[in-house]
Amino acid sequence: MNRTGNKASRIKDLIPGVFENMGISDRLDEGRLVRDWPEIAGESISSNSRVIDLRDGILYVVAKNNLWMQEISFLQNDLIEKIGERFPGLEVNGLRTFIEKGKGEE
Repeated sequence: MNRTGNKASRIKDLIPGVFENMGISDRLDEGRLVRDWPEIAGESISSNSRVIDLRDGILYVVAKNNLWMQEISFLQNDLIEKIGERFPGLEVNGLRTFIEKGKGEE
């Protein structure tokens, strides 16, 4: 392995510990949750929604329309369970969905 690859892998391994020491490791998991939303929610849901925030244990998700908002709400418990399995240190107790506003809407 070349020096650059070795150094990069060492830095990558150090980042979670640095975040933990700073008391912000949950922020790293929040970023991973956004990144992993397609795997957690599945292709259909993830292509029609996106995670916008996690605050006080509530995951905020924007859906493209009312149909997808209802589908996500219906699957809320399954989604929260999958998130808990993937990110055991991340507190997600509920899910709130909103309909995405179209361009030009206020």
